[in-house]
Amino acid sequence: MQPTGSLVPQVYYSNRLETLAALLGQRLARPLAAPLAPEIIVVQSPGMGHWLSMQLALQHDICANVRFPFPNALVEELFRLVLPELPRQPQFEPDSLTWRIMKLLPELVNSPVFKELAAYTGEDVRGLQALQLAGRLADAFDQYLLFRPEMVLDWESGQADHWQAVLWRRLNPGKERGHRAAAAREYLDRLAAAAQPPAGFPERISVFGIAALPPFHLQVLAAAARWAEVDFYLLNPCRQYWGVLLNRREMRRVAAKSGRPAPELHLEQGNRLLASMGSLGRDFMDLLQELPVEEFEFFEDHHSE
Repeated sequence: MQPTGSLVPQVYYSNRLETLAALLGQRLARPLAAPLAPEIIVVQSPGMGHWLSMQLALQHDICANVRFPFPNALVEELFRLVLPELPRQPQFEPDSLTWRIMKLLPELVNSPVFKELAAYTGEDVRGLQALQLAGRLADAFDQYLLFRPEMVLDWESGQADHWQAVLWRRLNPGKERGHRAAAAREYLDRLAAAAQPPAGFPERISVFGIAALPPFHLQVLAAAARWAEVDFYLLNPCRQYWGVLLNRREMRRVAAKSGRPAPELHLEQGNRLLASMGSLGRDFMDLLQELPVEEFEFFEDHHSE
């Protein structure tokens, strides 16, 4: 039977990947209600999916009917399940956006709003430099849809008049729903109001060994927890909270903003390797702290011999 009510995502932390795999195996020992439904385990690379399938096979003698989608693929799948009427519009993919921007450039550079673009392209608005500019803009818009979706939606409502906002409105004059920011808003609203899970909605989603996810993906997964078990299995190098550790560059930046020498601010550097290379994971864990989750720790001590 499909879970009902608002479930809370569960987060399992460990400093060993093998421990996380064992925890996942224990979780999967409880079968899904639908006997033919596949297990969904979100990974960040094919190598991780292969390694994990071997680990699960060692625990259960077999690893079958398990899917290993990447984060973007899972998000797209959830959108289609909740919003079956969602149009398929590849024009918002970076490759399509590049050529659409390229087509608009000859017209845009004649407008005062786009004087920066005109200064960059010069008179050759159909050459290689213009194509490179269109590609960079398409990539930027793609990142905005992922990391700044509310900003893009504000642009569509006419809340800004700078050239990027004007260009986006030209690219999406009818406020089409096919791009990620609009789809995510409809997905969240529809799922929150649903009295029962959408047809085919997964019963369990496991996120394994991913170093970082943007807020966009976390919101989608947190909303899915209304009707599905959502579990995160994450590597954490340190049992203690290390979100306050700063590397030297961050310390200098904080000191410059405060106008005081760094030693007077008593900033924490701690382990230099963790402070210098762990900023992405630190930010990801801070994002998880903002969600209503249950956390479980399974750390192992490493003793030097």
